Amino acid sequence: MGSTAPRSPHVLIIGAGIGGLFLAQFLRKQGVPFSIFERDASPDARFPGWAIGLNMLDDFASFMPDDVPPLRDANHLLPLDLPSQFIMYPPGGARIGVEDSPKTPCVRVNRKRLRELLLTGVPVQWGKKVVSIDEKEGTVTAVFEDGTSATGDLLVGADGTWSKTREHVLGRSNTETLEPLPMAMISGEVTIPNDGTDDGVLGQQLRLGHSSYIAIRPGTTFFCGVDRMTPSGDAASFYWFLYMRDDTAAAADNWLRTATKEEKYKHVMSFVEEKGLEPRHTEIVRRGSPTDVTEAFSLYYDAILESFPTQGRHIVLIGDAAHPTTPFRGEGGIMAIKDALQLSNLLGKAAEKGVDEATLQGQLEAFQDEVAKRGAAVVQMSRNAILGTGGPANPANNQKPRSWGFEVRPIPESTGPLGLGKVETK
Repeated sequence: MGSTAPRSPHVLIIGAGIGGLFLAQFLRKQGVPFSIFERDASPDARFPGWAIGLNMLDDFASFMPDDVPPLRDANHLLPLDLPSQFIMYPPGGARIGVEDSPKTPCVRVNRKRLRELLLTGVPVQWGKKVVSIDEKEGTVTAVFEDGTSATGDLLVGADGTWSKTREHVLGRSNTETLEPLPMAMISGEVTIPNDGTDDGVLGQQLRLGHSSYIAIRPGTTFFCGVDRMTPSGDAASFYWFLYMRDDTAAAADNWLRTATKEEKYKHVMSFVEEKGLEPRHTEIVRRGSPTDVTEAFSLYYDAILESFPTQGRHIVLIGDAAHPTTPFRGEGGIMAIKDALQLSNLLGKAAEKGVDEATLQGQLEAFQDEVAKRGAAVVQMSRNAILGTGGPANPANNQKPRSWGFEVRPIPESTGPLGLGKVETK
């Protein structure tokens, strides 16, 4: 913000994930200067995460530069011509969920494909891990592990759940801020070939939920989803999770920290039978083997942060840096994009109208307060959904089940053709 003369601030974006890249594109569209930094050494240095459901992608198109390809090109089901679909199977036999349609436009995207689209025209500086942030009157400087630094008028922390920027803003470590959920998790990855028929193994899985599905029982949830189809459509990569309520999940001696793949697999098979999950909902595990089980020990963390000390600061947080959210309502990604859009509009209008520094500072503080409050509500609802105090298995506080930003509704199982024998190489 620097001087009181109206001008467009130079924005430092920390993090080239979904929130950071969307913000970069929105700012690029409006001509607001920015620099973007990512701790990873390259786009492929780290697994970007499994597929994610997003809504409003069509609406965001008008805010993107013209050279960015259509975001629906990141659809994880391509080249299949099927609508994205998330299905819930709560106790009692219901089949409810969300499906891409004119009334509920949503698409589940492969994260790697989405990142490739969002990198169009964006000069990310890779290998830039923030070690400290220095705020001075009118400017803010990010210092990186490689000894370099960058100074701007505004710094945006889009660096995820374990945000270094948030640590600076709050003045405490993430280990003090973040709370581990009392949920143990075992996961697996499976590739299923396309045999060219709609009634084969791949077809059976897609009919359970084109994109993903969950089977819910008290104390446990089984999730299975498609990460991506191959470009030729000859196979699909699936991943699955078994979530189990476990108040000792974060303990140093939790058995899953040292369990072998064989031990985990055996536990999954006995646990789903004990909980009464329908065999078809866990067929993908039963057809597999212990080699499908992932080795990593995983915990989910979140934090309900209703406010930040923003007065007079040249830093704002967006996405999981502001509201670290678990994925159990499918809204973390879309929240990050909405944060980015709102912030870019604020900065674009400020530049266009020549807003002075004091006015812009007040707008940024109001923005951060709004992001914190709405984010805290979503974090709480996502937590409730998995811990049994909300969601279809045990609704509480009149919360209606939601996913990908929409209320779920009954969705009959598709009996029509899936087109597995008609895919064309793209």
